[in-house]
Amino acid sequence: MKITILIVLIILGGCSTTQTLKNANLIDDKQKLNDIRLYVDDGTGGNGNAYNYDYNIINHFRESNVFHTINTHSSPYKIEVFLNVINNNTGGIHYAYELIRAGTLFAMPSKEDTTFKIEINVLYPNGKKSYKYEDRRTWVMSILNPQTISWEMDSPQRYKAINNMLDNFFVDLKKDNIIPYHQQSN
Repeated sequence: MKITILIVLIILGGCSTTQTLKNANLIDDKQKLNDIRLYVDDGTGGNGNAYNYDYNIINHFRESNVFHTINTHSSPYKIEVFLNVINNNTGGIHYAYELIRAGTLFAMPSKEDTTFKIEINVLYPNGKKSYKYEDRRTWVMSILNPQTISWEMDSPQRYKAINNMLDNFFVDLKKDNIIPYHQQSN
């Protein structure tokens, strides 16, 4: 009976993911916004521990095709991105469960609960506008489903949450019309 329950838990591991921020519907309208300068602060105070987050954010800005050029020093438009990642798995019950998982050689699924917060400031010639997004995600990790395994910052779920917040920002930025569209020169 114990083995049957363990097998059921292993099979069900990785089956559920929840999130609090809706997925953005970023439409590639082929028109790009003007050049921007991009500053990313991952919340570590520059100690380098979150290089993967920085890299992901910068890459997502580039791959979104929302902007004509990124990191142009002469652009009057600057975007500052401040990221904060909070692990909600705290307390004795979580640690006790992890000890039990270790006893089963991590075959039992584990729940990850993380809150992602991004504050984005857009500085433009006539002022500044701030955007804030928060996405709390929970997902089940299982050794039998490697896509759900979270070793610090390398979990695909973490990148999906950050990219979704950035996509929501891109949609809102286009709606607000703060940065003009890039004009093609002939």
